Amino acid sequence: MEQFARERKELTEQILDVENQLEWLRSEKDEEIAKLSADRRGLQDRLHDAETQLSQLKTRKRDELKRVVKEKNALAERLKSAEAARKRFDEELKRYATETVTREEVRQSLEDEVRRLTQTVGQTEGEKREKEEQIARCEAYIDGMEARLQTCQQYIHTLEASLQEEMSRHAPLYGAGLEALSMKELETLTRIHEEGLRQIHAIQQMKSSSNSLVGGHSLPQVHGLYSSAPMAVGMPPSIIPNGGGIHGNGHMNGAVGPWFSPT
Repeated sequence: MEQFARERKELTEQILDVENQLEWLRSEKDEEIAKLSADRRGLQDRLHDAETQLSQLKTRKRDELKRVVKEKNALAERLKSAEAARKRFDEELKRYATETVTREEVRQSLEDEVRRLTQTVGQTEGEKREKEEQIARCEAYIDGMEARLQTCQQYIHTLEASLQEEMSRHAPLYGAGLEALSMKELETLTRIHEEGLRQIHAIQQMKSSSNSLVGGHSLPQVHGLYSSAPMAVGMPPSIIPNGGGIHGNGHMNGAVGPWFSPT
């Protein structure tokens, strides 16, 4: 009875240890999910900022276009006024053509005025080209911001898909989503747990036999359920069974296939 009590106590301690390790795994997964959620929120904030900047750029572009159109209309009006003034000057030149003394002075004055108006028109054309170049640069910047926005959206979709895949792959190990598994996958999951229990019983029997032979002396570490197992991603090595247990790819040694759909 004392030996049975000791074995029961050891088994209880082992079960508590396994439950603590499973709880640690759950907390680690919760932290990973929280981190991914925080990354997603950060990306959404960056996306919102990019959309705000894009809206501001579009607003400034519309205002710039309105101002350029307004300036263009003003220049057209000035050009019309210049053409009308030139026409008036031509008419005055015809009227004063008969006066030899004043004709050269009037012609020189009109030529100076025409030269000044031509220079003014050239300056306005240069300003117009500069405004068009500024508009082209703004459009190129807006295209770049739209490309960055599309890249951020694709990255957010990728993170959501990865998170959903990780949750769907590891949920059955914790008893969640079992109703979605097929009979074959449920049998595989059952064999995984049964194999783990068999190894626990085998270790208990080995320890009880060794204790009966050597008394209270400690035994070397038994390489079985909780030792020398391959390290799975995101899992401590103490809960990965050696031999007939679960490996990091979700397969069971000797099993036909995965307990979950690999897609």
